[in-house]
Amino acid sequence: MRKLLSMLLALLMLVLPAMSLAATPAEIMAMPEGRTLYTDVTFTPGDLPLDGTAATMAKDLLNALAFSTKAGGADGDVSGLSVSLNGVKVLTFDAQVKDDTLYLATSLLDHPVAFTADEAVDFSKQMLTLLGDAVDVDVASLVESLTADTLTYAMDSAYDAVRNFTFDLEGYTAVTERMSARIVTEEVTEQTKDHEPATTKMTMTITAEDVKDLVKVFADACHSNEALMTVLRQANATYTLDGQEVTEDEFFEGLPAAMEKALSNYEDIVAVAMTNANGETVHASVTLTPKADAEENVLPMAIVYNRLGTADGMGHSLTFTMTSDDSDAVLSVDYLTDAEKKVSFGAALSYVKKDGTVLEVMSLTADGTKENGDTQASSDVTYTAAFSGDGTAENRTSLSVNVQESASFDGKDAVGNKTVALYLNDSKTPMVTITVDQATDKAADDIDAQSAVHLGKMTEEELSAYFEEAMTSAQTNLLVILQNLPASILQALTGGSN
Repeated sequence: MRKLLSMLLALLMLVLPAMSLAATPAEIMAMPEGRTLYTDVTFTPGDLPLDGTAATMAKDLLNALAFSTKAGGADGDVSGLSVSLNGVKVLTFDAQVKDDTLYLATSLLDHPVAFTADEAVDFSKQMLTLLGDAVDVDVASLVESLTADTLTYAMDSAYDAVRNFTFDLEGYTAVTERMSARIVTEEVTEQTKDHEPATTKMTMTITAEDVKDLVKVFADACHSNEALMTVLRQANATYTLDGQEVTEDEFFEGLPAAMEKALSNYEDIVAVAMTNANGETVHASVTLTPKADAEENVLPMAIVYNRLGTADGMGHSLTFTMTSDDSDAVLSVDYLTDAEKKVSFGAALSYVKKDGTVLEVMSLTADGTKENGDTQASSDVTYTAAFSGDGTAENRTSLSVNVQESASFDGKDAVGNKTVALYLNDSKTPMVTITVDQATDKAADDIDAQSAVHLGKMTEEELSAYFEEAMTSAQTNLLVILQNLPASILQALTGGSN
């Protein structure tokens, strides 16, 4: 069993990339304790992929628009969002929990509203009743079932779905011991340049029967969990095996055999893991080889992980290859960990023809630098997503996002800045640049509790009257937004022309 655990831990490198623990500007901004984080967001338009009136409207709106938020701080502090046009706050939302009461304030309403837990339930019942009356639906049973414990019950039900699994530990142990007995451990005598020097090699064969038995253990555990099944039934889940829709029972009972059948076209799976003198995984692979009499379109597959130190940090590569007669489909992932200054990640889906031609269909990359310290940090990273339908450079479309961040902490408060520039294809001019300025400070003023309206205490008639007044107030306050819109937007809304 110990050998199997070692093997599985090594093979985890195939699916769990090592994560860097280096500090980031975001961590610097999180250092102040009990302080509210204030954020301002503005936009600068650039080379937008628009023409004529649409371009003018988009640029005018981006120049005018700004957002501000306040969040975090100590318990009971105010959080909020505000929207500005041309420097004028036209829409605000604030929230605060104080003395077991939730206060909500917005520029759309003349007064804040407030709810205790019981008032929130009463208000919800009132709203359901009003809604039911409006659409002529009987909601009496739903209203009756709604209590302050309803949400807690729903959360407990979800927890039960995880907690109440019945797991066949005996069956699982029997399979893993059978697999463990087939592990061959040997000393590595020849090294390659693909990965760091290895000292130990472990090889394990996995049969279709092994997979079937393991799938049965987990399928039975899921099927026997009534809480999980209830969730799936309420979601109207459908099940398919071998391209045919089947019942719930047929699916969970037939899944192990279906997995065995799918693997019956392959020789036994071969898994290899290599470790260095410290027991760290430097290479791992899983190989599936079709049998000589395999069905048509059953292709060889391989997953390979390698670890190799570089001048910038520890390099990792993960490659999945599916081989056909005329080309190889290759999904590759390369990334750095333990890097002090370099940020590097790349993922690509390519087709490699037999003549060596590489057609890259899709790629995701991150490339840049970082500087981290105890009280200040900065980074400059460009993220790029590219796509080409036929894999050629001529038909390549890409979106790049350059993110520059900096932050510092003086022992009490933190200050940060971030610019996000979006580029289309290979343009040197960004479509738009987003600027984010952040700083921590004392909490904002409390929401005025004395003027707050407790909706949960109102009768149905009082609520109806309140909403009529609130609608009038909202319509009046919405005029502030219209008054501050750019002229080009107003002309479009009113049917004017340039």
